[in-house]
Amino acid sequence: MFAELRKRAARTGVQDEAPGQRLLLCATDARDSAAVLHAIERRYSDAGMRVEHVTVKALPKALRAATPLSIVATAAASDGARAGWEGAVPPRPCRLYHLSPDPDPVAVRLDLRPWGFDRVALSEEDGAGLAPRADLL
Repeated sequence: MFAELRKRAARTGVQDEAPGQRLLLCATDARDSAAVLHAIERRYSDAGMRVEHVTVKALPKALRAATPLSIVATAAASDGARAGWEGAVPPRPCRLYHLSPDPDPVAVRLDLRPWGFDRVALSEEDGAGLAPRADLL
């Protein structure tokens, strides 16, 4: 019963998105923010999304394969993820979010609570000055 409630809660957070969308979790390597990325993966897998882990080096290839709904990059991977995102064809094909221990409060548009992890603040690329979003992606 708990598992079903958890899936329903996760799906509610992305109810405006089609099921099966891709979410890319971008890090410098497998050790970069592994705990929080796995918690994010659990939450969005429960929501019916396809979650893939990629490194900064592999991001351009992943973006060529298919356009994801969003990219979540670790703080260490944010510059490389931004470069891959801006260099994609077409440029900026999806939303790009950055994990940050101390994000710009004006740019924080999402309040993410991944399963089994503390609350995480995400900043959206080019999100400074925009109103808070109701969705989680």
